[in-house]
Amino acid sequence: MSDGPFRHDIQGLRAVAVLLVLAYHLWPDSASGGFVGVDVFLVISGFLITAHLLQHPPRRSRDLLDFWGRRIRRLLPAAFLVLAVTAVASRLIAPDTRWAANAGEIIASAFYVENWALAARSVDYLGAAEAPTPVQHYWSLSVEEQFYLIWPVLILAIFWFARRSRLGPSLVTSVAMLSVVGISLFVSVSATATEPASAYFITPTRVWELAAGGVVATLPPLGSWRLPARVVDGVAWIGLAMLLVAGATFTAATPFPGVAAILPVAGTALVILAASEGRGSPTRLLRLRPIQHLGDTSYSIYLWHWPLIALAPYVVDTITPLDSLVILGATIGLATITKVYVEDPFRFAPSFQPLVPTFRFAVAGMLLVSVLGSAQLVEAQLRLDAAIASAPDLSIVPGEELTVPPVPTSTIAPGSTIEPTSTIEPTSTIEPTSTTEPQDPTPGGDSCVGAAAIVRGFDACPQDQASQMVPDPIVASTDRSAAYRDGCWIYAPFATRTTCQYGKGSVRIALVGNSHAGMWLPTLQVLARRHGWRITTFLASQCNATEAPLEFYSSVNTAGCLDYGDWALDQTRGKAFDLVITVERQSIPTEGDTWSTTPATAYAGYTKYLRRWSAAGTNVLVVRDSPYPGRTLQSVPDCLARHPRNHSACSGTPETWRSMDPLYAAATDRGLPGISTMDVTRYFCTATECPAVIGSVVTYFDASHMTATYGRSLAPYVDAEIVAALSRGGSQ
Repeated sequence: MSDGPFRHDIQGLRAVAVLLVLAYHLWPDSASGGFVGVDVFLVISGFLITAHLLQHPPRRSRDLLDFWGRRIRRLLPAAFLVLAVTAVASRLIAPDTRWAANAGEIIASAFYVENWALAARSVDYLGAAEAPTPVQHYWSLSVEEQFYLIWPVLILAIFWFARRSRLGPSLVTSVAMLSVVGISLFVSVSATATEPASAYFITPTRVWELAAGGVVATLPPLGSWRLPARVVDGVAWIGLAMLLVAGATFTAATPFPGVAAILPVAGTALVILAASEGRGSPTRLLRLRPIQHLGDTSYSIYLWHWPLIALAPYVVDTITPLDSLVILGATIGLATITKVYVEDPFRFAPSFQPLVPTFRFAVAGMLLVSVLGSAQLVEAQLRLDAAIASAPDLSIVPGEELTVPPVPTSTIAPGSTIEPTSTIEPTSTIEPTSTTEPQDPTPGGDSCVGAAAIVRGFDACPQDQASQMVPDPIVASTDRSAAYRDGCWIYAPFATRTTCQYGKGSVRIALVGNSHAGMWLPTLQVLARRHGWRITTFLASQCNATEAPLEFYSSVNTAGCLDYGDWALDQTRGKAFDLVITVERQSIPTEGDTWSTTPATAYAGYTKYLRRWSAAGTNVLVVRDSPYPGRTLQSVPDCLARHPRNHSACSGTPETWRSMDPLYAAATDRGLPGISTMDVTRYFCTATECPAVIGSVVTYFDASHMTATYGRSLAPYVDAEIVAALSRGGSQ
């Protein structure tokens, strides 16, 4: 947007940036850090916008409106087109389990707050594990639009202050921009260390990258510094190498943005500052026509590429190398058409030069996309209501009716406002023991519903691959343990000490662990009603009760998780409870371990933890973790929604869904007094298959956690082992 001469190097940088992003999304092994392409775009935008504003500083409200009007004509037509097409395509292609999430983010993207929507979801452990929406990439466009809204106001204030204080505008501008860089970079480093998931998306952690481009705009190009041409060219090559090194060496494990973002940001800034055109300059390479074309169409390429990638698996299941090439070709083709027939006509059309038509178009576009998204949300809710109403009333076990839980009206995800903050005392008493206990079920019988089918065997209980599923896939994601609804979780940085109590029986059972312990609560609730047990939860999201420190990005979270483990052990050791039931999923590696190596540190940490329980005379039952569909699927309900008449398409095998479980390994290997184990694999897998649907019941509500419905169906089959464990501790 600068009024200066056309910069082939900047257009080439745009091409490099979009190629990095494409490679990262289509061939991630070839460019594991290709996400830094977004940072290149941010620096370029900051430079061009600031250069224009410094040449034409806004002095009144009309100047601000003129600036925003140009941004609307340049960016919104193509953005609205892609959002509208994606909304329709998502409805036609994606399963109904994804409609609500997709529609919500389409609306957020239309109003350019997608980055904040993703930041809010990122702190939800379960929500963050969901399949990405086809408009997730609008987060970076949201950051830019928020910058465009604020930056000209800042420039106006800077020039007003310079006039009032009789200081040079250049000096005040440089100081102001350097201050923004410093403050935002500090926020970025701090937030990346403490809350890396949300830090990636939020505007305060990214503004410094745009402001860094603004700082470059206040400086003359290196060529005017009377430096030798070879030095200027060398600076440009160094800058280009810096961002390419970042693209090739950074990975998803790199804490980002934070300190790591300095490398691609500084590299981009050096290329722009050098503005080299000499024979030895990288600009000679960047001027090649194919590269310039990619730079010309980079905005539309960025808009189109992700919806094609995100929706493709719903058409072809697995994206092959050939599919990636087809997506690449389709992206460039659509981008070229969009540039010629949408971007340029709207940008230069005389009828859109006045402000009123421009802003009217922006409002109309936002409303149209919002209507499309809202219609999809309404349809998704209607599907959900219909699925709940049509759920069959099947008996899981005598005295237990299979019912689909109602859709909660309050947030049940981590971070819920209903989360209790009390200390050791239980926060609620749920489901009191009935005065007339139901009769103990006899495992097996004639039932073929839920776990009964796999226990009896599929010869006795043939599996209908097209049977009606309970819960319906669109409902399954809400079929969770009551621990979510009741706010029983301890979340990072694990400073609170939240517990919940279920039942009022005299037999005391503690449930200790992370979300894979919490998913067993529905099973225990059935048994608590039957036997008169009282269950107290000690649950922490993504944190394991162990002596080994977990490798969180934040040292505060690591220390807090260890403190949680010490607290849980102190509260449950000895005779505090008749039985402690513990299960863990190793979702975060321990320090010193990687996913590609044997988790020796994790094993040692659990061994020490179990020894402390054992030494105190604690009666502990370690449950083997359930198989892990996440090795092959993004979501079991999403897959089943796509294959409603072929459930086996969403199944795995004991090997492909193998779960790493160092806690169970430590418990079985050591033979410590008071420590017993229960292997539940046989309730999820046969010798050759781990079905996604067992006895018409969906087994997982995502790609990791058991549905509450299937958990309740397991109650009669784990009953005897849990009672036996209680007996070893002297209670029944």
